[in-house]
Amino acid sequence: DGTPDYLDADSDGDGIPDAVEDNGCTGTAPCTPTDTDGDGIPNYLDVDSDGDGIPDTIEKGPNGATPVDTDGDGIPNYLDADSDGDGIPDAVEDSGCTGTAPCTPTDTDGDGTPNYLDLDSDNDGILDSYENSVCSPAVPLCDTDGDGIPNYLDLDSDNDGVMDVIEAGGTDANNDGEVDGPIGSNGIPVNANGGVTPNDTDSDGNVDPYDVDDDGDGIDTIDEDVNVDGDPRNDDTDGDGIPNYLDIDSDGDGVSDAQEFIDGTDSTDPCDFELDSITLPQAASWNNLDCDNDGLTNAEEITIGTNPLNADTDGDGVLDGTEVDDNTDPTNPCEANMANVTLPLSQAFLEGDCDGDGLSNGEEIGPNPNEPFDPNGNGIPDYLEPNNHMPSDDDLEIFNLVTPNGDGDNDVFVIRNIERYPENSVEIYNRWGVQVFGVKGYGQNQNYFRGISEGRATVNQDSELPVGTYWYIIKYKNAQGVWKQRVGYLYLNK
Repeated sequence: DGTPDYLDADSDGDGIPDAVEDNGCTGTAPCTPTDTDGDGIPNYLDVDSDGDGIPDTIEKGPNGATPVDTDGDGIPNYLDADSDGDGIPDAVEDSGCTGTAPCTPTDTDGDGTPNYLDLDSDNDGILDSYENSVCSPAVPLCDTDGDGIPNYLDLDSDNDGVMDVIEAGGTDANNDGEVDGPIGSNGIPVNANGGVTPNDTDSDGNVDPYDVDDDGDGIDTIDEDVNVDGDPRNDDTDGDGIPNYLDIDSDGDGVSDAQEFIDGTDSTDPCDFELDSITLPQAASWNNLDCDNDGLTNAEEITIGTNPLNADTDGDGVLDGTEVDDNTDPTNPCEANMANVTLPLSQAFLEGDCDGDGLSNGEEIGPNPNEPFDPNGNGIPDYLEPNNHMPSDDDLEIFNLVTPNGDGDNDVFVIRNIERYPENSVEIYNRWGVQVFGVKGYGQNQNYFRGISEGRATVNQDSELPVGTYWYIIKYKNAQGVWKQRVGYLYLNK
């Protein structure tokens, strides 16, 4: 400027008087002028006295005689390595200046307050000092998702698809990732009330903006985006007002998502769960469903003790809802209007003995469950009337398992001692009452049932019959010349 330094009140022309910049000399020699950044250039000659890359002319503020001290720590900004006191050095926060003027310091959120003076550099409502402190162990620049953008500048620090401002409980109506409304002079959005403290929904020690699994259910937040639109916030399977990523039971079936993950069931399907895993109250939406389509809502089934995942809880072939309409007990297999059987009888029912007479239900009910055997015509089916059967004294032993797989064991329907009674007939029916096998002289001339249809009507001849339960009727003339009949069920397997 043409004025020798010894006559110049501001030798480096940075707007800060030499007398302010130096406290190492008091007017007499010898003395050592102050050199804050230790670069060999005393402050009064150094255009960047603290070596942070931001020129003193910018950091001093509007009046060099009283330089600005943003964080109030007694060190003016032009000498302060961390002017805003957020724990992040000015040299790190700024990339727009390299030590000489003119330059424009970095202002990531464009709010007019450069990062090195901005307590919330990305305007997400969370202070920079907080965002940089959540990494464990501590690191100079915390970057939770490892995307190269430190948390204090990252609008979605954990890359879970939900902006930090939302996870911190802020308002962001326009979905730009920044708190709505005006910005304060310190760079903090006014509506953030000085900086928000984020929630920790699952209480795991990781607050939500930096937690990839916010509700701790074992399913990452980004994977709870059921409609795959990139925003987990609008996915609420059970309609309870809590989005899946914050809901410990997303489908409202009473089983936590974490348990469904263990069970291998679908946490977004309210009808896919293990009954034994229910530990939570079911959602209203789940109560109103009818998971098994039996005519009863899930809530009604829970109330009366039936299984909401089994349309026929007691296995008697009648829908639970139909039993309620019939005023019979849907949990009692021995109480049903068999005219309303629409489902296959369960193996447990067939092997049961409702009348306790020593014969199984399968042996007594006959081939058509809708019209159970009632030999004496008293209106009480055989399977419900004790001792209403004709005991055989003829040493016939019937094996009701047929496995035609060529292993030599039960490859045919075995009726031990049938050869003693050559005048006999055997008929076999499927569960719909269609005859699939019929022969006279069973056991003679290789006349055996091998799981092959020999029917004459509905089922084609020579067709291999499917695995399942079938009914048999055996008629024979005993040694006294009396015709007798045995009925029951057999199970065909492969």
